[in-house]
Amino acid sequence: MKISTKGVKVFSKGFNEPKGIVFIKEHLYFSDINCVWKVDKDGNKSVFVKKEDFLKEVLYLNDVAVDGDGTGFYVADMGATNYMRDKNNNLWPLESDEAKLVPQLGRIYHVNLEGEVIVVQDTSPLMLNPNGVGVDNDDNIMVSSFFLGNF
Repeated sequence: MKISTKGVKVFSKGFNEPKGIVFIKEHLYFSDINCVWKVDKDGNKSVFVKKEDFLKEVLYLNDVAVDGDGTGFYVADMGATNYMRDKNNNLWPLESDEAKLVPQLGRIYHVNLEGEVIVVQDTSPLMLNPNGVGVDNDDNIMVSSFFLGNF
């Protein structure tokens, strides 16, 4: 949606579950489950990175953040989100047997503006389901882990 003093109107459509979004060199880039979209100033869209372009199987792409020099962006794959909750959609208690079964599948990728993808943070027991990703003033990647609450 485009929101302005003139109101709200559809800017671009046809996505599944768009999540994180960044603006780099006249384009919007955002994650959408297992791909990354690119949208121009007129709302024209194209798949920028397909699921097959990722080096590992992506399960649930979420947040994105511009890298320190503006030549690409980081994107978080939350991994196996279907293991985090019970049948009532409540998160398992961290000390429960069910929580111990959450697989380490979350990763952080870097995508440059040519669409090349690399893994910059592979799976980790501290980062089961990375949700947020950002870059600090020293170009360090910051990651928040949804299920465990680690940062």
